[in-house]
Amino acid sequence: MKAAVFYEHGGRDVLKVVDDLPASRRFFAGGSTTVRGFQLDRLAVPELLNADGFPLGGNAIVVINAEVRRTMTRLFGWNLGAVAFLDAGNVF
Repeated sequence: MKAAVFYEHGGRDVLKVVDDLPASRRFFAGGSTTVRGFQLDRLAVPELLNADGFPLGGNAIVVINAEVRRTMTRLFGWNLGAVAFLDAGNVF
């Protein structure tokens, strides 16, 4: 996985290309904490999946979550409610 890193050094801009970005520095999405409806860390464009469908991680991520919760009634001492949510996103 290649990544471009820009930084300033001595008053000039420097571009450094990293050929093998470690997995701990890549972005992953999918699962109950990011985009529900996808398995954990399995959301990605097809170019970021290996032959077995496992994610390699990406250089950028977009995740949008919205959730509305409403308590409807109490039953046997428990609050019963409804939840509406919208999740969207991708890893590039």
